[in-house]
Amino acid sequence: MNPLPSPVQPLPASLADSDLARFIAEAERAPEAYFALNSRSFSFAARLFPDAARQAVTRIYAFCRTTDDLVDARMKAGDPEAAAAQLDIWEALAREAWQGRATGIGFLDQVMAESAEAGVPFELIADLIAGVRTDIGAVEVESFEDLRRYCYCVASVIGIWMTRLFGVREPWLIERAEMLGYALQLTNILRDVGEDLAMDRIYLPREALTRHGLTRRDLEAMAAGAPITSAYRGLMEEMMATAEHCYDLAFEAMPYLPAFYARPVAAAAEIYRGILGELRRSGYDNFRQRAVTGRLAKPRLAARGLARLWWPMARNRPAVELDARPLGAFTSFR
Repeated sequence: MNPLPSPVQPLPASLADSDLARFIAEAERAPEAYFALNSRSFSFAARLFPDAARQAVTRIYAFCRTTDDLVDARMKAGDPEAAAAQLDIWEALAREAWQGRATGIGFLDQVMAESAEAGVPFELIADLIAGVRTDIGAVEVESFEDLRRYCYCVASVIGIWMTRLFGVREPWLIERAEMLGYALQLTNILRDVGEDLAMDRIYLPREALTRHGLTRRDLEAMAAGAPITSAYRGLMEEMMATAEHCYDLAFEAMPYLPAFYARPVAAAAEIYRGILGELRRSGYDNFRQRAVTGRLAKPRLAARGLARLWWPMARNRPAVELDARPLGAFTSFR
């Protein structure tokens, strides 16, 4: 790898007390601790990476987490203009670093240099930022196609980014990385319905709510303590089935990844998939409680994910590969 240019002052003095400066400082101070604190599931699985790869993943996580937190912190403070302004600065810094110009932000300069050298297009990173930008202000998703695009931007591009960073180029494997991003983000959305509603965000597509006879008022009533309705449970099962199908599609490809990469990805996918089981056990109450996989469950789920790499079905590559076209809406996966 080419040496990084000499660092410069990362941020103007006017931003010294900004959210951006604070989040950068947190990520720089102790990257692995920052990873472990903010993502217990992914950081647990990341232990299976060799050191150099784990450090690269940690830097990608720090970038993605900073991007997300910039918006959430300002939205909680009721300041969308500041959220947009700081996101603009962050994107400009990322582009500078990707182009080889030092920002003075260690993890940013390094992850962008590694990514550029590996041939990761900046368009992926720009798509991630564009997806997070849509969380500025109130959010209501109209259709499954809109949700698919959002999930692609905020989750699938991260899987594609990592897969390309680790040298995988085959379109079939890249597309299955995209599938895993859909599965993970759908799991996030289903876990956090109540939290998102409190921030004026509804990621459950309006078309799906309508089809199940549900409205925003129904969601607000359940968040306020009304019983979870059968219609809502039906909607949850429909979306969970979609997520599980995407996990299955992703698992078909994992045996064909480099072993050092396949193992942590399989463990992380199964740990995260376990959240769906916890949601079922809670009676689909994702308004007043948060479905999580506990400390004791994570090793068991990780082991199950690793075992799936060796199941005979995982070794049977589908006869018909996905082509290179953009993947369709979630409705086409059911």
